[in-house]
Amino acid sequence: MTSDGATAALCRRLVEQRMLGVPDEVVATARSVVLDGLGCLVAGLNEPPSVRAREQVAETSRTPEASAVGLDRLTDTAAAAFVNGVTMHSLDFEAVGTPACHGTSSVLPALLALAERDGLSGAEVVTAFVLGWEVECRLRTAGELRDAFHPTAVHGPIAAAAAAGLLVGLDAVALEHAIAIAASSCGGLAANGRSEVKALHAGNAARTGVQSADLARKGLHGSVGILERSGGFGDAFFAQVDWAGLLDNWGEKYFLRDDAVNFKPYPVQFPMINVVDTVLDARSAVVAASAVGELRLVVPTKVISRSNPHPHSGHAGKFSPEYCAAVALVLGEVGIEAFTDEAIADPRVRDIMMRTSLTEAAPGTSGVTVEVVGQDGTILGKAARLHQRGSRQAPLRPDELHEKVRRCLRAAGAEAIGDELVAVVGRFETADHVTALMALLRFS
Repeated sequence: MTSDGATAALCRRLVEQRMLGVPDEVVATARSVVLDGLGCLVAGLNEPPSVRAREQVAETSRTPEASAVGLDRLTDTAAAAFVNGVTMHSLDFEAVGTPACHGTSSVLPALLALAERDGLSGAEVVTAFVLGWEVECRLRTAGELRDAFHPTAVHGPIAAAAAAGLLVGLDAVALEHAIAIAASSCGGLAANGRSEVKALHAGNAARTGVQSADLARKGLHGSVGILERSGGFGDAFFAQVDWAGLLDNWGEKYFLRDDAVNFKPYPVQFPMINVVDTVLDARSAVVAASAVGELRLVVPTKVISRSNPHPHSGHAGKFSPEYCAAVALVLGEVGIEAFTDEAIADPRVRDIMMRTSLTEAAPGTSGVTVEVVGQDGTILGKAARLHQRGSRQAPLRPDELHEKVRRCLRAAGAEAIGDELVAVVGRFETADHVTALMALLRFS
């Protein structure tokens, strides 16, 4: 049984698009996003959420089906998707869509695990990934999410289930059941959005995608019309929602395209990137942090709302504008090593944090302005930036993206696989299977 509402229409359109394929230019964007995500996956291996997730899976999962990167043996498919999703999002470094979503870490790990288990091709993975990203973004634009929920944990499981279902060959009826199954596993809390638990939201989405697709393939049925029905997904998670436009402009302009993807040059929460960029611009004229009397920032409301001059850990520093500004000023660069507990205890950085002031910009303003004021009140440096580096308005060049990936690999001692990883992903859609890619990621 299927419905005639938004959920059924979405599933029919997805199955139709799977048969038609996706345009070459979208595939090219997908390759870049996949490469970025895999770099973040390797770089996140030593982060606490990744370590804890691997430990838990190592103790409980014994079926050798798929690769959980960092684990010295194969594990079951859902567990591999979970670990890789957690690890990929541990640094909060992977690409962000427009509207803001983490489609890489919530969807891609599910597809890689299923493809490794079932011997599916790179082309099948790429098509499913593009369509999963499409679902996540369309859910994001369908309405206003309730404040209590973190978007990745709400939209991600549905997107992962849709993508996974497409990958394993579900028809539209079974795909609707997979989405219904996933809907009952949605709902991570916004209160955990600045903690290490945030990484689990992506991992849970990926695991849910695998489990929902497999259960639907075995014949498990959920409630049809789960997105729009009374007591369903929309009622649970949205303050207001309109499903009428869910499929508007389908196929005319994909959400996974060059001018809608934002690559992060720094491992920080998205609104902090422009803070770092602008401080680095202003810093060029500053001789030493010890000469600074005050660091003044004029920032958008979304940055003001995240003010935290006393982050308790390196991870918490990713979400603190004061810390991101201070560490950029003191170190002159902001890499993975800037967000360790040791780095956040640096007395020079803590001193500048205490001297950092945030002023809210005029309503509707998205840029950042920075003034570095000396001990004697003179202006030592000043900069303003409208668009952050890596955004769709100021995109990274291919060589800059490749260098980011290599920095990610170096962070985990895996720089030796850099050239081969770039090459393998560069021809990913022509691969008969993902075995070579997953073997490469088991570099240890």
